[in-house]
Amino acid sequence: MDERGRLIINADDLGLSPPINAGIIKGIEAGVVTDTSVMATAPFAAEAARALRDHGIVRAGIHINLDGPLGWSSPGIERHARDELERRFAQAPFLARLEAETCRQIEAFLALGLEPSHIDSHHHVHGFPAVFAIMLKRMGDYGIRAMRFSPRGYGLPSRPDIPWSSDLAAHMQALLKGKGVLTCDQMLEGAGKIMEASSGTTELVVHPGLGGDAWRDEELRVLLDMGAPAIRERFDLISFQDLQPAGRVWRS
Repeated sequence: MDERGRLIINADDLGLSPPINAGIIKGIEAGVVTDTSVMATAPFAAEAARALRDHGIVRAGIHINLDGPLGWSSPGIERHARDELERRFAQAPFLARLEAETCRQIEAFLALGLEPSHIDSHHHVHGFPAVFAIMLKRMGDYGIRAMRFSPRGYGLPSRPDIPWSSDLAAHMQALLKGKGVLTCDQMLEGAGKIMEASSGTTELVVHPGLGGDAWRDEELRVLLDMGAPAIRERFDLISFQDLQPAGRVWRS
């Protein structure tokens, strides 16, 4: 018999809009969302935090949004060509701006009265080594124990994928291991990919909504149609905080 896998169904973008908040909370209530990432400086983050606390949830992920400094906007617009962006990653003032914004958003998350279960990023921009290094450093400063990580890289549906290689993945994994950072064995994105999860621990990244964007509404529908009991027949449903053994100490 195949080893039973553990599955985190993590909903991104909490706080971005009322329909997104409503969709994620409905998913939590139905048991088909087991963790969520809060965009702490988004317009409806305070309402999102109150909704989590109303459901007895005090731990969630921090969803760092660096689209502004990177020059990214919807739908898939990038102000800087990728080679120019790579040059900017080598410039100290630009890195300082990214780090300051990362810290600002972590502080904003903590000010919401929540505790971090993990950290990840909007559009997976921590796949860029420079952003990854900043987030890894600040995880240590703030005692954040877990990070979203995909050994296979990060695909972006509305823009070119983040550059990736097996060597880069191995390098990042070595840094994570050296710091004692907890990660999943694999990451999948999209509710429809849930049955692609295998043994080990998988993070399924989803973007549910309720009464807003059609694609977000569809994400929620897929999860609700499948239902928590059916998902539990195949997987142990967990959150990022369940990755953390008691007494684990961050190694700076």
